[in-house]
Amino acid sequence: MGLVVAALMLLPFLPTSAAESIDVPGVVRLEGPTVAQMESIDGIDAFVVPDLAKGILVKLDAPEPFSQVCYVTKSPFGALPHAPVVDDPQCRDEDHLSLEAQGASQGPRDYVATYIHPMEMGHMRATLQGRALQAEVLQTSLVSSRGSDGTSPGDPETDEGYFVTLNKPRVLLSGVADLHAAFTGCLKIHGLTVYTRSSSGARSYETGEPSSSGPIPRGPSWLYVCVHEATLTIKGQSPLVAASPSIEAATQGTLRSHGSPSEIAGDLSWQLSANGLGGVLNVGVRTMGAAQGTASPQASWLPLSAGLGVVGVALVGGSGLVLHRQRRRQGP
Repeated sequence: MGLVVAALMLLPFLPTSAAESIDVPGVVRLEGPTVAQMESIDGIDAFVVPDLAKGILVKLDAPEPFSQVCYVTKSPFGALPHAPVVDDPQCRDEDHLSLEAQGASQGPRDYVATYIHPMEMGHMRATLQGRALQAEVLQTSLVSSRGSDGTSPGDPETDEGYFVTLNKPRVLLSGVADLHAAFTGCLKIHGLTVYTRSSSGARSYETGEPSSSGPIPRGPSWLYVCVHEATLTIKGQSPLVAASPSIEAATQGTLRSHGSPSEIAGDLSWQLSANGLGGVLNVGVRTMGAAQGTASPQASWLPLSAGLGVVGVALVGGSGLVLHRQRRRQGP
């Protein structure tokens, strides 16, 4: 039975001399009220709500000028001779834009997602608040929805699906959560009625699966909105997925490794980052109050004293989180 212990990557406000870490394979579950921050230089690389069946609220506020709103519709007749697969996008430049979309949708391809373009100084620095989240390492790509048939990145504006390839491993955080973000990039909505208001007036857009209601059949349609220095809020019961180089968070509850009864419980401040070797998470935990740990039957653990302290996370026998208190360094 092997014992794997590495140095803990602590949160930035901790001294580097106390740093130790551990790599944890598989999924880490965060059970209890959690506030997660993804506010590194890169922020969030990819974000999608892949299933809108349980309902969602989307709000976007872009007070800066020069936002672009594109309404894209595929031909309702398919790829008939002399019929375009995608009609020309109807794009408008808007100043002082606000957007809202709310509701639920059962469409197999419906989703809400963002695109970040680093070469265009895009960013998405966000705070997520949820109660039952999980984290794992994402190695290559993130696909939009249950019905997505994309196999490679295409044109974000005119491709119906959402497909993002990441150039490095990322931490994938998923679950039901509220998101609040500072956002420069593009927002894509497929499956909701979207209402916008700007200096040029108010409009509404029907998006989602084909519709035969009305005098003219409508093919699949979506809204593609690009903004600069906007605020984005997403709430609801539909689970979301976000990919980021690292995540810092606080959890009042339990940090648990998947497939094992081992856990850390208490008021915890922690950080996750992606280790590309074998797709494992690098985990660092700092207690904010009383904490306690348990381990799987085949493991042994050293109890963590109550109160403020830095804790290490050890992996025993290939699974299970156990705890030990870090010994303070003596001397300089």
